[in-house]
Amino acid sequence: MPTATNDRPRERLVVQTAFLGDVLLSLPLIRAIKREWPDDRLVVLVRRGVGSYLRDSGLVDEVVEVEKSASSSWRTAKAALRSREFELVVCPHESFRSALFVSGLTAKKKVGFERFFNSFAFDLRLVRPLTLPESLRQLSLVRTEIASIGPLIDDFEKSQGAAGGQGPRKGELIAPSMQLEMRVPKLTSIRAAFESGGDWQSLLSTGAQRMADDLAVGKKPLVVLAPGSVWKTKMWTTEGFVDVAKSWISRGAKVAIFGSPDEAPLADEIARLSGATSIAGKTSLFESAELLALAELLVCNDSGAMHLGATAGTPTVGIFGPTILEFGYRPWNPRASVVQIDLDCRPCGKHGAKKCPLGTHACMKGISAKAVLSAADDLPR
Repeated sequence: MPTATNDRPRERLVVQTAFLGDVLLSLPLIRAIKREWPDDRLVVLVRRGVGSYLRDSGLVDEVVEVEKSASSSWRTAKAALRSREFELVVCPHESFRSALFVSGLTAKKKVGFERFFNSFAFDLRLVRPLTLPESLRQLSLVRTEIASIGPLIDDFEKSQGAAGGQGPRKGELIAPSMQLEMRVPKLTSIRAAFESGGDWQSLLSTGAQRMADDLAVGKKPLVVLAPGSVWKTKMWTTEGFVDVAKSWISRGAKVAIFGSPDEAPLADEIARLSGATSIAGKTSLFESAELLALAELLVCNDSGAMHLGATAGTPTVGIFGPTILEFGYRPWNPRASVVQIDLDCRPCGKHGAKKCPLGTHACMKGISAKAVLSAADDLPR
């Protein structure tokens, strides 16, 4: 095995302290680094609460978590890393705080996106390719380090009909190639065993096994709805999720409502009105992904849940309101589609907002359950 000084394994570091969705969209970058240097230790710095997913996924060798609002947490993280010499530090996160953190580390090379304030932190700064989907933007940071990456990204960019990974028709999603996907091998194995009738139960963690039993997975098709979002305007209507749940239940499916502990009241309300089962707040991130690997369908907002489904290869319908595909945060999933309506007021912000600026929320209220169900029926299985 390649070694560094003092017979320690060579190490590489990814600094990505953004929200869950952005971290999940880093998985093609993380997987590419691990494929290129399989014998080196891969360390990832993330915000607290996200690290458990990366640990359980088996994609990385070490996770360091930081509480972003606590200076003491940053100091602890720096103390854990600054005595080590990294072969490569890659930082997709563009904040000044992340740049300052990277500047205090020892590495043979540090790579990040070019910002007017961060020249002191990086040896190589690349222009963020905004026309690409976010996963490929982050992956582009290693195109000078990994020879195979550049041509893959260039080929995808040439195939785009519009920014954000759209095809010739507006809203059409170009499927990512296998080398660019964000599916997690552990989850891919679960789905493959489930779909082939193999021993999928033995591949699950204890918590996911227990929840799969509770949901009668294997006896009925599992459909997952994820109605939550950090941004209120990115949430489709409660009535819409209720109608979709009722429709799938009438078809003989078991419908589970996913969400964080903070989203449990909404999930419980949808479950009560539809006859579905709420498991919001009852599973870890990776347990949720394991269950998504068993699901026939995920219906969700433009949220972290959409990207969690992509890591499991779950057929997904994403509902977009205040945001648009051109922003680049599409479901990075070969079996996915997006439901949206054209309005002059879209987009109203990069992330959505707490309240509709016009007071109408027409971008979400105008989307019918019928449109979402039709999109689900048209998905490739």
